[in-house]
Amino acid sequence: DDSGEFAKLALYGRQGNRGTGYISNHAIKRSGEHYSDWVSLAEQFIATPYLWGGKSYKGLDCSGLIQLCLNAAGYAVPRDSGPQYRAMQDAQIKDKRAFTQFNRSDLLFWEGHVGVMLNERQLLHANAFHHCVASEPVQQAIARIAQSTGQPVAHIDGQQLLHVLPPVKS
Repeated sequence: DDSGEFAKLALYGRQGNRGTGYISNHAIKRSGEHYSDWVSLAEQFIATPYLWGGKSYKGLDCSGLIQLCLNAAGYAVPRDSGPQYRAMQDAQIKDKRAFTQFNRSDLLFWEGHVGVMLNERQLLHANAFHHCVASEPVQQAIARIAQSTGQPVAHIDGQQLLHVLPPVKS
């Protein structure tokens, strides 16, 4: 692109070079640079197809979304929701705010599922119900998920979370 606003990419597939594409320069991070707002990065994946075990262009699952975005912000996070919860449990909210008062970047864990709060009312998560990464009212999600896997098991404070996770190794 002659304007300097986009970078040209070579696109590869199983058969080698499959063509070219373009990406906005503001979306590219240099090696060692990290996103300052990992939740904004997660929002960019809205409508990405849901794929159990996915963490690629083909699709994402709930824990893959969280791992991908926190890694991009410079934090080391395990791949699956169970180990993610164990790595973050020191930031768990256990007082009267738990499951009732939410802030941006708070995480909610269920048995086998995780989502991130966009604000005090909206939960973002990759899920099979919507077949994609979707935002929905948190109380609606809690009620629906309770019918299949039960109530959430942990509410992680999004601000404290960043103090308990180790940095990504360079």
